[in-house]
Amino acid sequence: MHQERIRSNPCWRGEHPQRDTIFILLDSEQPGMHGMVIGHVYLFFSFVFDDTKYSCALVHWLVPVVKDDDTGMWVARPEFTGNGRPSLAVIHLDSVEWAAHLIGVYGSGFLPADFFHEDTLDVFGAFYVSKYADHHMHEFFDY
Repeated sequence: MHQERIRSNPCWRGEHPQRDTIFILLDSEQPGMHGMVIGHVYLFFSFVFDDTKYSCALVHWLVPVVKDDDTGMWVARPEFTGNGRPSLAVIHLDSVEWAAHLIGVYGSGFLPADFFHEDTLDVFGAFYVSKYADHHMHEFFDY
């Protein structure tokens, strides 16, 4: 059995936030990334309505844009509203497939000396969706 721990913590070990990214299934009829988006998890929560518990997450959408021919990986970009705010949504945890591993798309310049790894998801404008995160991931993303 395989288990993953997905975190969203505003102050991990008393230092900085740790907010993981996840694959969210939108259309199970579409193969691979064609039916999915990625969410940057800001918050996990649940509520009860009519004696039914709903487990949810607040996510910032990262939308797949194109499959890069050189790397074979999809490129995803954070989605923003018209006024520049992150495009947020509440999703049910049943739509979460598993954790996502993203790699920043680097430009031609250097990262500043005061760059901290915890700022990566807020600084980069695009990310490679790694199909090499585990030994089964490549089978799913070769579409």
